[in-house]
Amino acid sequence: MLVILLPLLALLEVALAASRFPYYQLIPRPKSGQRAQQRVCGTAHPDENLSKALRTLNTVEPDENNELWSPETFYRQILSQPLDKRAGALITVPLYMHVVSDAVNANPGARMYVSDTQLTAQYNYIQDAFANISVSFDLQPTTRTINDRWATGRDEYQMKQALRQGPYSALNVYIQSNFTVYDDNGIAVPQQVLGVCTLPLGNITTTSTPDEYTYDGCQVLSGTLPGGASAPYNLGGTAAHEIGHWFGLLHTFEDNSCAANSWGDYVADTPQQKNATSGCPPRNNQPDSCDTGVPAGWNGSPGQGPNPYNQQGYSGVDNTRNFMDYSTDVCYELFTAGQGARVINGYGLWRKGK
Repeated sequence: MLVILLPLLALLEVALAASRFPYYQLIPRPKSGQRAQQRVCGTAHPDENLSKALRTLNTVEPDENNELWSPETFYRQILSQPLDKRAGALITVPLYMHVVSDAVNANPGARMYVSDTQLTAQYNYIQDAFANISVSFDLQPTTRTINDRWATGRDEYQMKQALRQGPYSALNVYIQSNFTVYDDNGIAVPQQVLGVCTLPLGNITTTSTPDEYTYDGCQVLSGTLPGGASAPYNLGGTAAHEIGHWFGLLHTFEDNSCAANSWGDYVADTPQQKNATSGCPPRNNQPDSCDTGVPAGWNGSPGQGPNPYNQQGYSGVDNTRNFMDYSTDVCYELFTAGQGARVINGYGLWRKGK
């Protein structure tokens, strides 16, 4: 059983206490009629409050102190065990999916129409993506709404206020036919996006009211669902990527730095990565943007020598198969043990029971 002691919980909640607004991770999509060639981040790094909390977790997680899952324990007890040999999911998250379409795309046969078959396929993709780190989702009734403004991302607060369901521990995913992100002046950003999600807030408590977390949740372009129009990002990977952010995971190339003192994504077993991956590189020709010369992720095995980096990031080739990189959907395969431990720890600290 995972036991989280109050001193550590208080420390991490204080680190996030000033974070009252959502943090977005943007993945631009192509303009209408174009094929997406690369995911590109369109926002700044997480603010210092969230960074401080993640840095604290990165420091204390390796300790075998029974307060948190360590990456080593998570690998030994969870990741290395076949799915059929495990006791069950460590956490089960209520999942609400909301399809929001404009009048045109609400009709079967329209380019951005979302069928029930696609919704089932997307749910199955999410389940499979997170099953390996023992996270499960309990699908609740799906809503369908026709609203031209909401479908484009306009009136976001009003949309979520009307549609969001469940407590802070529940995940809401909004599937929008014409999803666009707007700046503070209401002008559409130059990059059109595939998905966006909020990162955890530290000021939510068991007594918080829904209006304190109305914005919480993920938004994805309907064309990213399995069989959708946004090839080569139409297998369902965008939703899994965004949900990773909802749990508190950052991009594997966070900071875009190879420096030994860079904290990157604050997960120790994702090799440091300077550049986001474009496309899906072949397994026999993996990029090594930090030029480590290590053909696989460093794990301390005989012959690998000392890790040239510290706990902020192992050396090795880029994380091209990781859900938190920017590879095309066909490349997505895994979360690491460190990411799995972070998901379970973060959910327990910031969302469970709230």
